[in-house]
Amino acid sequence: MVKMRNVFLLCLSIAIISACSSLKSFREELKDTVIAYNDLLRWNEFNKAKHFVDESVRQEFEARVQAAKNVKIADYRILNTDFEPEKGEQIVEVEFDYYISPTYLVKTLIDKQKWSYIYVEKEKEKRWRLMTPISDFR
Repeated sequence: MVKMRNVFLLCLSIAIISACSSLKSFREELKDTVIAYNDLLRWNEFNKAKHFVDESVRQEFEARVQAAKNVKIADYRILNTDFEPEKGEQIVEVEFDYYISPTYLVKTLIDKQKWSYIYVEKEKEKRWRLMTPISDFR
């Protein structure tokens, strides 16, 4: 009876440790994805950034990119770094410092990005995808 209980506790411990490590990698994947996407925006690589955007908002994203063709992002900061993606979705607030050519007046904007962990047919696996288009820089 004692051996059976010890085996059960060992199995339970292994399951908990495994769940924690996969949750950590789940969080790290979201963090890495958010940083990669916003780095592309920072360097005005909008055509590459669109690959992070879900198909459902891709057309609106591309229209806003066209409207923002003179926008230059000077810097960005991720405001909420306490990612809790257990539900498979996360709102990430990102603060952008930007200017619109030809003026060089720096403005600040807070972008609320909704990320969802969804199955991507093309890649045949789940990935984090942006469910909101790029902000409307004005």
